[in-house]
Amino acid sequence: MKTIQMTFFVALFIICAACNKKEDNLASNAKNELSFKIDGVEWKAEREIIGMFHPDPENYNKVIIIGGSKGPNDGTEQDFTLNIFNTAAEGEYNFKDGNADLSVVQLSNLSSANYLCGGTFQTYNMKVKITKIQNNPTIMEAIFSGEIACVEGNTIKITDGKFNYYE
Repeated sequence: MKTIQMTFFVALFIICAACNKKEDNLASNAKNELSFKIDGVEWKAEREIIGMFHPDPENYNKVIIIGGSKGPNDGTEQDFTLNIFNTAAEGEYNFKDGNADLSVVQLSNLSSANYLCGGTFQTYNMKVKITKIQNNPTIMEAIFSGEIACVEGNTIKITDGKFNYYE
């Protein structure tokens, strides 16, 4: 069941990211951004930066979706997704693999051999602080950090995570 739910949310992110073309039409001068450091090396999304907030418990269990992509759009791009459930307001959310809410973090294609970090099958431990959230238009600001295990058996450390999204 968890695999089916995870597949659904990854597919939802991909569909939403492909449809997201609002980055150039921001309501203010603010810029959408997603960045963090992986073991001290900067990672910055270059496109498909997405922020979604569904505060209604009937609508995706009060989910916040943060995501973005880096690299060529040819199947080798690195995609980062952070889905946090039961997030009704600004605040701090800590979750790890196996959490009851099914919150999850995932980074794909870190390298050709290390094609998946986090997600359904690897361990992770994340701390996310939502500093601003609004729905319709969506405005989201967050900082985050944590550790994510990868398929090669290594664990990456995420620090200085920053996310700003303005619809």
